[in-house]
Amino acid sequence: MFWGAFKCTDSESNIILKHTYEYRHPSLQRQAEEIAAAGGTVKMDMTSRYLGLVVVPGRHIVKIEAEEFVSQMRKPLPSAGARLGALAGVAATSSTTSEGSSVVGGVV
Repeated sequence: MFWGAFKCTDSESNIILKHTYEYRHPSLQRQAEEIAAAGGTVKMDMTSRYLGLVVVPGRHIVKIEAEEFVSQMRKPLPSAGARLGALAGVAATSSTTSEGSSVVGGVV
């Protein structure tokens, strides 16, 4: 699995990621060693390494997920009723949200 910031695509549906990390499951041999040492069920973390700039061939892409960080979120525009309520000193809320994201992850 690769996790990185989306940079661009090309005409063949390849995706270029920058600041990319590769995450891998532990090998079967290491899993067997850990289970034998613990004598039962174990929880193991994935290993990771920094790769930098990566080209992921479009034919190998299974899933893409976009993340939105608090710093990327926009404040919703208040509705006309909310503006009038605020002017009158009455509390008002708006359920409008805006979406926007720029980070791609979960490329398997």
